[in-house]
Amino acid sequence: MFVSGDLDAATPLSFTQHVAPGFINRIEVVSRGQGHTEWNDCVDLLYRRFVETGKAAGIEPACPAIPRPPFRLPDARRAN
Repeated sequence: MFVSGDLDAATPLSFTQHVAPGFINRIEVVSRGQGHTEWNDCVDLLYRRFVETGKAAGIEPACPAIPRPPFRLPDARRAN
């Protein structure tokens, strides 16, 4: 099972696309809106199914996009 984030700058999707075809029994999951080492309930469910059945066939590797939290700057007034 290959899990990649579409916003992962450390290991881009092209890495998985290069390596994955060498594995016959594989699942390729792309977590939309995620970076590196993101794990969520959907990926957990797919992983459990894959391990329990031992088969990639019949498992749909689709997870809903998870928006990243907004980037926030500290309030400068509180820093003093």
